[in-house]
Amino acid sequence: MARLTAAEKQRRYRERLKRNPEKYEEAKRKHREHYHKVKRLAKDLTPKEKKQANVIWKLRQREYRRKRKNLQSLLDATPPSSPVCELNVYNESPPVSLASIVPQVCGRKKVRKDRSKVYRENKKLLEENKKLKKNCEKYKKRLNRIKVKERESKDQKDKQKYKLLTNAIKERYQRIKSHKEKGLFKSLFKSADIEKCRNKTQLLRETLGIDRQYAKTKTTLRPILLQKKIHQFFLRDDVSRATAGKKETVTRNREKVQKRYLLDTMRKLYRDFKEENPGTTCSYYYFTKNRPFYVKSASVDARETCLCKTHANITYKAQALKKQGVLKVNDLNVIIKSTVCSDQSKDCMYNNCDTCKDKKIEYVKEKLAGVIKYSEWIRKEQKYEKDGKFFKSTKNVKEDQCADAARLFQTFENDIIFFKKHVYNIKIQFHNFRKCLNDLQVNECAIVVDFSENYNCKYYEEVQSHHFGGSRNQVSLHTVVVYTYDTKKKYLANSFCTISSSNCHQPAAIWTHLHPILQWVRNKHEAVDTVHFFSDGPSTQYRQKQNFYLLCTKYFDYGFAATTWSFFEAGHGKGPADGIGGFLKRTADKIVAAGTDIPNAQEFINKLKGTSKINLFLIEDDAIKQTHDELPKSIPRLIGTLQVHQIFTEERNSLKYRWLSCFCSSSKRGFCNCLNPKTYRVNIESVSSAIGVTGEAENVEILKEMNLESSSHYSPDKSDDDVPLAVLKDIQNIPPHPSIYRAVYGYSSDSDGEQPEQENLKENSKNRSLGEDNSDGPPATTSNHEATLLLSAGDFLHVFVSGMKKKMYSYVCKALTPIEEDGELKVMFLRVVSEDAKTFRIDTNDVSYVGYEDIIRILPTPAFLGKGQYEFETPIDVFEM
Repeated sequence: MARLTAAEKQRRYRERLKRNPEKYEEAKRKHREHYHKVKRLAKDLTPKEKKQANVIWKLRQREYRRKRKNLQSLLDATPPSSPVCELNVYNESPPVSLASIVPQVCGRKKVRKDRSKVYRENKKLLEENKKLKKNCEKYKKRLNRIKVKERESKDQKDKQKYKLLTNAIKERYQRIKSHKEKGLFKSLFKSADIEKCRNKTQLLRETLGIDRQYAKTKTTLRPILLQKKIHQFFLRDDVSRATAGKKETVTRNREKVQKRYLLDTMRKLYRDFKEENPGTTCSYYYFTKNRPFYVKSASVDARETCLCKTHANITYKAQALKKQGVLKVNDLNVIIKSTVCSDQSKDCMYNNCDTCKDKKIEYVKEKLAGVIKYSEWIRKEQKYEKDGKFFKSTKNVKEDQCADAARLFQTFENDIIFFKKHVYNIKIQFHNFRKCLNDLQVNECAIVVDFSENYNCKYYEEVQSHHFGGSRNQVSLHTVVVYTYDTKKKYLANSFCTISSSNCHQPAAIWTHLHPILQWVRNKHEAVDTVHFFSDGPSTQYRQKQNFYLLCTKYFDYGFAATTWSFFEAGHGKGPADGIGGFLKRTADKIVAAGTDIPNAQEFINKLKGTSKINLFLIEDDAIKQTHDELPKSIPRLIGTLQVHQIFTEERNSLKYRWLSCFCSSSKRGFCNCLNPKTYRVNIESVSSAIGVTGEAENVEILKEMNLESSSHYSPDKSDDDVPLAVLKDIQNIPPHPSIYRAVYGYSSDSDGEQPEQENLKENSKNRSLGEDNSDGPPATTSNHEATLLLSAGDFLHVFVSGMKKKMYSYVCKALTPIEEDGELKVMFLRVVSEDAKTFRIDTNDVSYVGYEDIIRILPTPAFLGKGQYEFETPIDVFEM
């Protein structure tokens, strides 16, 4: 049974109430009493309510007068009615009143009446509209039928004309006897429209009556191959640089890709492309048109923040000389090509070619006068006061310099000699990287590694003290790209990232981060027995003796047979792994913005796992510490470390190294004897034999070459730790900067652009017995004396420090890092506390950088007295401020 509505229930209640007169009267009585009880007269209203009531009454009265006026106008426009019968003609009718003729019409009845009228009119209009639509469709169909008939009649006429024309052509073609005239007829059907015709054979058969089918033209793959070649050219690391920023992305057709920025102008890149592909026909427009959409031209907003210092400084000098008019061009590539026979030749770029080694740069001699201003990046020591104490800090700043035009041009010529080698190393390293990937074998894999900038953990909501204080955690991101052999493609890329709460980036941490990657390669690709590593070459991370030791020991524990490790040139280590860190940090920031906290490394992995194809692994701090504890305390150093660009090994505790990488097309790529590789043996039990010491006689021979045998500062019986570095300043009148650096690392630094003076340049090239060798490889480690000259963290040094008004002071300090690529090392100074200058106290707040040219000597290890105090066996001649 259907439930009654409230209105139906009330209606039934009223009907029952009316059937009982007593109850009905009682209900009306109660209603009247309630009405009189709640009613309010005008005198009972407040002034505000009276005002509102007056407005309502006025509106009601106005509406009432409007209705009566409309009704009266309607009556006035209506003609009088005809008399009903003749009997009343002479009778005087009473005056007609509005109330007697038109009865009072209730409001609801009028609404119903008007609604019915509108309904009838609407229904009538709908029928008329339907009729009009039907007529419209009818006439449309008639018009279409007329048009179709006209079109068919026109096509019939065209077919008749075409038939007459084809019959005439057939008859004429059949009467022709010579092949030449038949060929003329066939040439009529070589237009573009006929060539595009799908049914070309049928067209020829109908027009000429030829049944023989034309030979199909082969679709050329040239445009596709050229597009692919241009695309690969733009993606080369020496043409465009990869970005690692979180916001450095571009999206097209729902494809989000990390941006790359061009390293040169499009015109110059086009010239380089034409020189590399002389047999390829390609216009400049076609070259620019096929540039990948995510390869952008560099702008101020996308400026390079990891510039190579060598490139930057020599570019500033070239621009200044060009502005002065000394040089005709400031393009370094053009200048280099003008001074060599071929920029692809190693001998020419290394200044060993007999034909071009004395070739000079073209310049305007008349403009070689006056003073020239130019910019240069330098390391500058700054002093500041804090809590009444003076502290020193070293910063890299860009300063404006002034120099005589002739001297600046002379310095520029010297820089170009070493810059050519720098440029050649860049090209060769990137060329070998591409060659390694393109020719990847089934038993090989390539791994590109790099540390991304640490990620600052964030909370969705942070208190002020956390946001601005030092409470924020950082996690290390070690990004890796693994390339393996693929049957369909040349190689298949897999992306990885290992995350750790430890901010250590030293070799122990590197190999702990590599542990899950190498396990993955071992499990997923059992055929792989050779791994080729690629990375940049910071001396505190990848290119140092601890990493060399782990490569030729720990690497073989995973079951691999051989490995190579190639280092990109200093300042040019951007690679495919950099984009992984930017993507992960950008994704993590989006997750935090959506209301999720990422306070540590574990949460970083939990929130980002599954968001992309990048494989994530967590690295524990204890694992890094364990790897560090397993390292031996004494590892032999490799002289010339900063010049080494490839190391490779096929046996434990031994590896080979050379100045440049090589992946020639030999049976064992990367393990050939090209470029004269040297051997470096790691034998912890006998360090002296590991670094190549064969006896005291060899030391004496080396000292003769160094002109140190006659020096009063050294004797074979004297401890090597007491050999002063200052004596190296007297070697063949070589300035202290390159000489000490060669004694430390085997060659002068190529990363900061500081080169010897012009007057000593030729002499330096003949006297590089301390490390540089014009052969195809770096010098071998042959001397225990040379090994002791190498600095490492923890050594105590006696150094010069420049003070105010060019005063020189001397201090004792403790090395915190080895000599870095820019030729400086971080030290912590000690203060003398005894009158005999034997006891010193370490000052943990006095930390700064010292140049290698300011090192006086390496001090013997002092005795530790406790509470930060050290005592030396002999007094140290210090001059403190």
